[in-house]
Amino acid sequence: MFGGLFGKSGPQLKPMGTQHVGAVLEIINETDEDDAAEAEESFSRNGLAGMFVLLNEGQVLGVTGAYEADDAEQVMWLSWTYLTGDARGEGLGRFMIDELLGMLNKHGTRKIFVATSDYKDDGVDIYADARALYEAFGASEELRVPGYHSADEAKIIYGLNNPGVQATPVDDMDAVDGIKFHDLVPAPESDGGFAINWTAFGEGVVGLGDLMEEAKNDGARAVFTSLPQDISDFASDELKGAGFEQQGELLDYYRCGLSQIWWTNTLSKI
Repeated sequence: MFGGLFGKSGPQLKPMGTQHVGAVLEIINETDEDDAAEAEESFSRNGLAGMFVLLNEGQVLGVTGAYEADDAEQVMWLSWTYLTGDARGEGLGRFMIDELLGMLNKHGTRKIFVATSDYKDDGVDIYADARALYEAFGASEELRVPGYHSADEAKIIYGLNNPGVQATPVDDMDAVDGIKFHDLVPAPESDGGFAINWTAFGEGVVGLGDLMEEAKNDGARAVFTSLPQDISDFASDELKGAGFEQQGELLDYYRCGLSQIWWTNTLSKI
């Protein structure tokens, strides 16, 4: 459901400017202080391109946005999306996302992914309403990575296809001859989690054992990697031998017919 539910009267979605940053961070902070800190860093590092604010008579009621997925065709990720508490329960969250999807539709976006979690604050699932809203738009849960953000907080990713954009399936892909795993780096928004990067290179699968030793020596809680389907299949035996488990996939992520596969190696439950 990409756009077209609401008219233009009342609150409107406008490009986010530097004058809105303070109000936006306050809104995000209402839900999650850590997210507010990460959003502030993100705005400083990446700028405000693709971000929008929901305005009503000059007051910022919410924020949303989208950014392009790496190495993917016509695919976007939903960015920071929050409403101030006083504006909830009035259909404004639905309006805000519908407006954004309408913009993405005009730009030929074939799919949008939404990352969220099952974080609980004093036993309350604070993103339950947001997940229900994504589902109301037709998004479905495609991937759940237990223990990603912390030992007891999973990463959840929803996918929403745009029926108005027809992507051509992949017919032929180059055969995979080799993959080199390299660079152990902190996983984004993860407490004690690390990610490993990879490059199609040479022959066979190399580098995985050394990186896992490095992760253990650094006290990593868990290690994650995500790979195109064909490369994942090629490296599957070595990943399993190193203690990784396949968690699931993001369908048609890179292009139609080529999904992204996620793997996890849990080193510690703490």
